[in-house]
Amino acid sequence: MRRKAWLFSGICLHYRALIPALLMCLCNWALPASGASRRVPLTLQAGDVVPTGNEWISLPDIRAVDGALTSFNAISMRDRGLLQVNGEHGAPVLQPYFMVGGKSLAFRNPSWDLIEYWIPSGRLVADGMEMTLTYCAPPGSRAAFLRMTVTNQRPQHESLTLGLRASWGSLSRVTYVPVELNGERTVGTAPWVDSAEAAGYLAHAICQLACKGEQH
Repeated sequence: MRRKAWLFSGICLHYRALIPALLMCLCNWALPASGASRRVPLTLQAGDVVPTGNEWISLPDIRAVDGALTSFNAISMRDRGLLQVNGEHGAPVLQPYFMVGGKSLAFRNPSWDLIEYWIPSGRLVADGMEMTLTYCAPPGSRAAFLRMTVTNQRPQHESLTLGLRASWGSLSRVTYVPVELNGERTVGTAPWVDSAEAAGYLAHAICQLACKGEQH
């Protein structure tokens, strides 16, 4: 029996300030219809990374081995450079994960291709499950999003879980080299999304988590 679950998550920029956020993003319009899209397969090694982005935000190092996002940065007129977010103690900023029946399902060494030459998408079929990751930063939009799907190809029903582990370790200003900014991180209730938390840093940025998915 085929059952499919999906999850949207994204990184958004506020009009006046940098606001990296993990949130449900209704950006499905940014991906062409699957029947009409052009896909270019990539040949990658385990240590390679795949970049994408737009004129506002960059996702420079999506790991080919597991689809994790090591860092991201956004242009800042106030800081006359880029503001870059890195994970804590070398951890990626975003680490996608899949679970079946409460047990972890490894997403390792997926095949990668580019949708319309610039949208990286990873796919892996393992243990009767088809898993996909797609990162996209729509042109002209101060946002980027991650779309995750898993399709059950087993004959029986299974409980599926899709998620992201997020890590905010440091914020750096980048011109030619990153210079870490000193400050204090705080966590509180996000006022604009229900059931979410916001982490502030040096009054520059807010990190907010509100991922949402469906099964059908």
